[in-house]
Amino acid sequence: MKFLYLAAAVALVGTLNVQAKPVAGCKKLYTITDADSCSSVAKKFGISESQFYALNPGLHHAGQHICDNLDTGKQYCVKAPKGKRSFARRTTPSSIVDSTTQTTDISGVQSKLSGVLSKLKGLDVSDLSSKESDAVSNVQAKVQSLLTLVDSTTTPVLSTVQSKVQSLLTLVQGLNLPVLSPVETQLQSTVSTVQNLIGSTVGSTGDLSDLKSALTGVQSKLSGLTSVLSNAGVPVSSLQSKVTSLLSELKGSAPDLSNVQTEVQGLLSKLQGLSLPELAPVTNQLSGVTNLLQNILPVNNLGL
Repeated sequence: MKFLYLAAAVALVGTLNVQAKPVAGCKKLYTITDADSCSSVAKKFGISESQFYALNPGLHHAGQHICDNLDTGKQYCVKAPKGKRSFARRTTPSSIVDSTTQTTDISGVQSKLSGVLSKLKGLDVSDLSSKESDAVSNVQAKVQSLLTLVDSTTTPVLSTVQSKVQSLLTLVQGLNLPVLSPVETQLQSTVSTVQNLIGSTVGSTGDLSDLKSALTGVQSKLSGLTSVLSNAGVPVSSLQSKVTSLLSELKGSAPDLSNVQTEVQGLLSKLQGLSLPELAPVTNQLSGVTNLLQNILPVNNLGL
């Protein structure tokens, strides 16, 4: 029994000292300073905190939404590898997301972009230099081109729209002109709208095999600890039923991933609250499930 406790303790300590690693093929690395935080770095490079976590696996403590292992002097990824979306949904093939071209209502994106164009046309550029004025005109032309794309009769590929809007946002931020501040804010809102649309198309057709496998692993680990947990007063059968129910949901034709995420998080919190070293293998496995869900679900469902 002492060995079991020691092994579980070592496993638990290992999960608390996760070292973040930038994703393979990262296009841009940034060296952390003492003044940096996850939120400040994300803001500096025009990405969300969730995107920053996805680009640096291991940085985000699963299910706890905290960032306390950002190491000063270490390099972290701030730009996605070529050909990948910046929010890096690893378990969903891009071809699945890209195929959602005819059934998605993108009126919200059209409205946001119209707002961007309106703000650009309303800017007072009289105090700008000729070069700065030309830069603003260039941004306006790009917004108009993108608006024409989303206003077309054939609904565009969402990942293409997301990439173009993100590029526009990066361009505006790079100009560093105070007069463009309201435009930057509107573009950030547009990026979020597109991300949420992309997230809403993932679920019924996505490749959930990794997620199913991870949950099956939870079930297996619970089964292997039945006698130990029962002796500790843990309702093992109830926990197993919950995991079985979640697996059944995932095997359905249109699983509610948001509900699965909520249920998994609730189960993880419940097990962590028991403070039993014997449960370390199970909570570790559930943390892995949480990570997979965070890479599938849209950013607005992560509670960040």
